[in-house]
Amino acid sequence: MAQAIFSSLPKNILDNHSLEILDYSAAPNKTLLKADLAQIPPVEILEKSLDEFLSLKKHPRQKHEVKLTGAAEKNEAEDLRRLANELRLSGYFLQSLEAFRRALLLTPKNARLLYDFARCLHSSADFRQNRKLARKAFAVLRLAEKGERNDDEILARLGETYFEYGDWRRAEAIFHKSIETASDNFRALRGLAEIALRRGKIAHVIHHFSNAHRIAETPALKRWTKNEGIYFAKLNADEEYMDLEINRVKMLDGLEQVQRTCLTIIFCGCPLIIFGVAVEDNLIANIGWAISLIALFIWILMIVARHLLAARMPPDFEDED
Repeated sequence: MAQAIFSSLPKNILDNHSLEILDYSAAPNKTLLKADLAQIPPVEILEKSLDEFLSLKKHPRQKHEVKLTGAAEKNEAEDLRRLANELRLSGYFLQSLEAFRRALLLTPKNARLLYDFARCLHSSADFRQNRKLARKAFAVLRLAEKGERNDDEILARLGETYFEYGDWRRAEAIFHKSIETASDNFRALRGLAEIALRRGKIAHVIHHFSNAHRIAETPALKRWTKNEGIYFAKLNADEEYMDLEINRVKMLDGLEQVQRTCLTIIFCGCPLIIFGVAVEDNLIANIGWAISLIALFIWILMIVARHLLAARMPPDFEDED
């Protein structure tokens, strides 16, 4: 279903995760069958070799002699890359890492392969809470960055990955490289706008959304970038409007905190209900019901209030005297 939906949308509005689902989502049983045909060992065997894999300080190919890459090797590496991504999306991280390792032995300077390998390393690091794998993921990202300096699409996706992993400084530098390669790069301009927003540089946000609007491919993207530009221009020019928006966001945060408190109270009332029913004491049970129902009612009110406050103030909003 996700592939059917994503395939009908422009790629510029999809993030990295959505693009991976579009390109590599497959049935887990078929993916495992392909792994068996490619002679990828099962998890039990690969688990023992994880420490040896992590001990490779520079690059997976350093202990092997790399021969000149021909068409056959490139095709095999591409098949392994696709299999590795399918394994990663199915949650088989160790087998995915092994498939990437074999592909890198065939085409060690393939920037797209290095990029996908780095994302697999980072996913595996999150799953295992392993800092060494996370550091290795960033090192491989730098290799991918150096390996391809003329492909604006790969550079933009590298920038999005750096942004996703919290390295805003590196993401900004990569986005600028991508724009230098191809000035009409919507993804890079959108990424620069997001970074400028988080740094509080509203004028830069307006500038990047204006450029993104100029090259947007679809009416929906043009409408979105135009509305974002108008909204942030209003914030930048009108202090009263900015104060209203800041207060709205603060109220949303406060309502969210009240919701969490109500949920805690609801769960605290459940033991009273259970205890009252167990000892056949209606008073205790009724107190528990009263506490839980009142908290539930307030929780529902907070949902309605948050829904009403979720929408931004219209940029043409003016206070009436």
